[in-house]
Amino acid sequence: MKNFAWGESETRPPCIEVNKRRPISVGASITPTLEYAMPPFELLIPLTGMVVPMVIVGLVSYFRYQSHQLRHETLRRLAEQGIALTPELLESLNRSSRPKREECPESRLDRELRQGMVLLWTGLGVMGGLYLVSPRMPWGMGLVPLCIGLGYLMTWKLSSRNRQ
Repeated sequence: MKNFAWGESETRPPCIEVNKRRPISVGASITPTLEYAMPPFELLIPLTGMVVPMVIVGLVSYFRYQSHQLRHETLRRLAEQGIALTPELLESLNRSSRPKREECPESRLDRELRQGMVLLWTGLGVMGGLYLVSPRMPWGMGLVPLCIGLGYLMTWKLSSRNRQ
């Protein structure tokens, strides 16, 4: 095929029009250019999703390590001063600041009611939010917490009925 539009008489390979400004020949390698690269602010979204959980785990680990270090330093100082390390003292140092479930005043039924309500309304919120964004969105994902919340509420209702 002769290309007379260029004023040349040699044969040129056929072109595929990818961009109005720059045709690419068939068989030519397509290399990415800066005009096709992702803008820097769009790169922050996946980086944030990967970095933030790692930072949270790192901070929790660091503060737990510091807590253990302070506990061991306290035990070392008590031992240096000659104070007897009784089992009660060791237990009070090892106990966490958060009370255990047995020590909490709320009953199991109250926890089931609260968990059921939170999960039920979370499921409804997820379903409504995804449906409002677009009816084609997978709004059915909200059914999982909704059904778990309904299960908690049924358990709460049956347990409170048996209690009476």
